[in-house]
Amino acid sequence: MLPAFITKELLALRRDPHALAVLFLMPTAFILVMSLALRDSFRLDAESTLRVVVIDEDQSPASRRLLQVARTQAIPASEVDGARAALRRRDVDVLATIGTGFERALAARETPPLSLLAEPGTPIALLERERGRWERALGILRAETALRSLAQLAPALGEIDLASQNGTHASVTLRSASPVPLTSVQQSVPAWLVFAMFFVALPVSTLLIGERQQGTLDRLRTTPTPLGVIVLAKLSARFAVGLAQMCVLFTVGRAAFGVSLGRAPWALVLPTAGIVFAGTAFGLVVAGVTQSREAVLPIGSIAILAMAAMGGCWWPLDLEPHWMQRAALVFPTTWAMDAYNDLMIRRQPAPTVLAATAVLAGFGVIYLTIGLILFRYRLRRAP
Repeated sequence: MLPAFITKELLALRRDPHALAVLFLMPTAFILVMSLALRDSFRLDAESTLRVVVIDEDQSPASRRLLQVARTQAIPASEVDGARAALRRRDVDVLATIGTGFERALAARETPPLSLLAEPGTPIALLERERGRWERALGILRAETALRSLAQLAPALGEIDLASQNGTHASVTLRSASPVPLTSVQQSVPAWLVFAMFFVALPVSTLLIGERQQGTLDRLRTTPTPLGVIVLAKLSARFAVGLAQMCVLFTVGRAAFGVSLGRAPWALVLPTAGIVFAGTAFGLVVAGVTQSREAVLPIGSIAILAMAAMGGCWWPLDLEPHWMQRAALVFPTTWAMDAYNDLMIRRQPAPTVLAATAVLAGFGVIYLTIGLILFRYRLRRAP
C-alpha cells in the first residue's frame, strides 16, 4: 500500500509544473546569478574595484609624497566641483581629500586632515580595504618625517625612501585555514539548496489542503489506511525529490564553478536527509495552520524567508549580530548550513555532521507532531 501512495505523490508532483520550477529551476538560476554577481565578495586577495577620486587641497611636498606612496594622483583644481557632483551622481565611489594644512599637521605630529567621503551604497568591506591603503601610506609618510627630524644626527636617515623598502608593500599575510576558502559559490550552492528544500513545504501544504477540500482525505479515511501511512508516503516522495535536488544543484555548482564537495561527498546526504524531513514536516504545519490554498503562499513564504535569512542562507552567519546568531539556533536552516559548511568548506569527516543531522531530525519530529495535531483538528472541524 505504501508504494502505491508514494507513486501517487510523485505523479501529483509531476503534474504540477509550477512546483517543479520552484524546486529545481529557481535555485539553479539563483546559484548561477548570485555566484557570478558576488564572485569577488569573499576573496581575500580580490582587487579593489572602487572608483576613487583624490583632491589635494594642500598642494605641498608632503601631500604629493602621500600621493606617490599611495600610488595615485590628484585631480586638477578645476575639476573639484565636478568630482563632488560625480559622487552625488554615483559615478564615483570614494572622494579622498587631503585637506589644507596637511604638511603642517604632519610636521607637528598632529592628526593630518585626510578624509574619505563614500557613496552611501558602497560595500563596507571595500571601504575598509581602501581606508587601509591610505592608512599604510600615511604611516610610511609619518615614519619618513620622523627620520628626517633625526637627519642632523645621521644625514643618511633623511634620504631613506621607506615606500621602496622590501616588506613595506606586503601587509600581514592573510589566508584561509581551509584549502577551500569561502567563495560566493561555496556559499550559494548549499544556501539555495536549503532554501529550495524548505520550499518543498509549499507544494506539500497546497496538496494536503486540496485533498482536504476536495474530500479525497475523507474517502481515504473510509478505507483501512491510517493517516500516518498517508503522511509517510508524502515524506518518502519528498525525500526522493530532495535527493534529486541535491544531485542537480551540486552538479551545477561543480560543473559550472568547480565547487568543492568535501572529502566525503556521500556525507552530504546526511544533512540533506535531515533538512528534507524538516522541510516536508513543516509543510504539514503550514497545512494545519492555513484554511485555504491561497493562504499557503503568504504564510509559508514569510516563515521560510525568515528562517533562510536568519539561518545564514543569504549571507554568512558570522556577519549577523551575536544575539541573532544565538536566536538563529531555533531554526533548522542554521544547523543545515553549518553542516554543509563543515563538509564542503572545512572538509571535515562525515561523523562531524551527525550531531547537526540529529538536530535536523529532531526539528522534523517536532514539526511532524505539531502538524499532525493541527491537521487532525482541521479534519475534525471540516464540514
